[in-house]
Amino acid sequence: MPEPLKTYRTVVSGFWNPRHEIYEGDELVGTVAMKRNRLGSVTVCHYQPAKGSLLTLRREPGLLRGQFSLWAEETREWLAASVRFHFFRREFELSSGGKPYRLAPLPGFRRGWSLMSHKAGEAAQIRVPLVGRNATIEVYKRLDFILLLLAYTIGAQIYTESLLPGQVNESLAFSQKTAKASKA
Repeated sequence: MPEPLKTYRTVVSGFWNPRHEIYEGDELVGTVAMKRNRLGSVTVCHYQPAKGSLLTLRREPGLLRGQFSLWAEETREWLAASVRFHFFRREFELSSGGKPYRLAPLPGFRRGWSLMSHKAGEAAQIRVPLVGRNATIEVYKRLDFILLLLAYTIGAQIYTESLLPGQVNESLAFSQKTAKASKA
């Protein structure tokens, strides 16, 4: 595995409506506050950066889980979205208007998620220890923080789904699938 370009860590507090503080080194980057409805489903998340304006992650109406969109609160501008095409699959397609990315469980018996680009391979990893909710986020490629925030927020809601092993050749399978789609 190459050396990460950036490493973030998170500190999670609260149970029903958790707060996730994101740090780069000792500096606070921002805080994600999740809000659940009475059934336990996360309906909205607010990201307040240390410097800047509030971002809102909303659950979109739909039958499948994992349909979220990220909006700038002040300008009401769409920034990124996620979709889960199959109910039983543990993969998410992420987009911020540019290149498509995929969020999938880490290969093997590790708890966490891998964010992959179709051309560059693995762009980031979100790793969670077996016990606890605090995470380590390692960024390996140049990546928009908005997309990383979306990936982390989705992954934080479903840590338990990453317990089962992911495919060992996830990035290879993703790049082959997108190459076939672009040729057609």
